[in-house]
Amino acid sequence: MDKCCYECTLPIKNLNLIKCYLCDSVAHMKCFGWVPANLDFINSQSNLLWFCADCLKSVELLKHQTSPDLSNAVVSSVSNVISSCMNDIKDELAQTNAFIKSVSDKLTSAATPVISTSNRTNKRPRISSPDATPKQSIINKKLFGGTRSADNASVAVEKAPKPAEKFWIYLSRIAPFVTETEIATLVDTCMPGAQPIVKKLIKKYADLKSYGFVSFKVGVDLNLKELSLNPSTWPTGVYFRAFEERSSGSRDFWLPSATELARIDRSTPAQSSVAPRQPV
Repeated sequence: MDKCCYECTLPIKNLNLIKCYLCDSVAHMKCFGWVPANLDFINSQSNLLWFCADCLKSVELLKHQTSPDLSNAVVSSVSNVISSCMNDIKDELAQTNAFIKSVSDKLTSAATPVISTSNRTNKRPRISSPDATPKQSIINKKLFGGTRSADNASVAVEKAPKPAEKFWIYLSRIAPFVTETEIATLVDTCMPGAQPIVKKLIKKYADLKSYGFVSFKVGVDLNLKELSLNPSTWPTGVYFRAFEERSSGSRDFWLPSATELARIDRSTPAQSSVAPRQPV
């Protein structure tokens, strides 16, 4: 930003200027009838100084006025200079803040991903390309269950043992930070011999601070079904009901018989380099 001449108030666009020793006001050399040689001479002499009209008055007061008048004049002059400097600093800070804000807005806009909401789907796309790899093709193949009797199969198979059947209860209105172990202790206290299986019904990596309460899925011995549905079994404040499965999944898995696997390994040891998986 160009400074203005103290004398004529026009902008100073070159270096042909003179500067006040006290307040740094500037003026055109030509406005005072100076030539560059005058300025060179003043700059070469440490005891030659140039003052603007306002500062010159302050210097004259220093020489002629009484001490109180001098103090007031000096304070007034210095205050005016400080006020002018502060206004300049405020203007520069406002410009700097505006520049920083514009850059910050651009960076924020560039970093924010644009998410298209059209044609959104949570399903994986089906692979219909004829060039699909075997792994991709297997993903989209429907599984079929075998119907041949195990007695006639070349390798006998056996079912994995089913887990002990339980009666499942839904416990709710529990404080978020109660653990599965604490619920298991509660169930054992209310129903001795229940042998509970407890599952806290929250999302993985959930922030418990965002929950008002949580619920639990609890499995107990089938013989305790009536007791588990009796309101007198549970403490005040605990809500419950029979747990309802959203979908029934089969746990009827099949594995090769350990006896048959041992027989095959003894007769043809070279056919398998991997140890057989034992029945669960």
